[in-house]
Amino acid sequence: MAWEIKFERGAIVLVNHVTGQPKTIADPNFDSSNDNAFAILYAHPGRKFSLKELQEEARDRTIGDLHKLVENLKFTGALKKAFFRVSRDAIRFHPTVSQGQLATLRIDPRTIS
Repeated sequence: MAWEIKFERGAIVLVNHVTGQPKTIADPNFDSSNDNAFAILYAHPGRKFSLKELQEEARDRTIGDLHKLVENLKFTGALKKAFFRVSRDAIRFHPTVSQGQLATLRIDPRTIS
């Protein structure tokens, strides 16, 4: 694993294990839709959630657009591609990514560091 996402005290932090440098990506408002949804995804890494399942688990029916959810959490471009699989109806979060996985996804590591 070269990069990892941690959820620490409500902040979403990217940890670069190559350099040892952490970088805060987002700091969602406590108990907001984004905070609750990400807490569920983080607690269940690799699990595919349908939109309905995520709404139920987060106890928040206002979660609507999964692409927008990911963008609101500041996962855009290469970060989104590296850590999320998302469609209109389903989402999956992977908290770690290796250099090999980035190569497979054709992501330059400098774009996520």
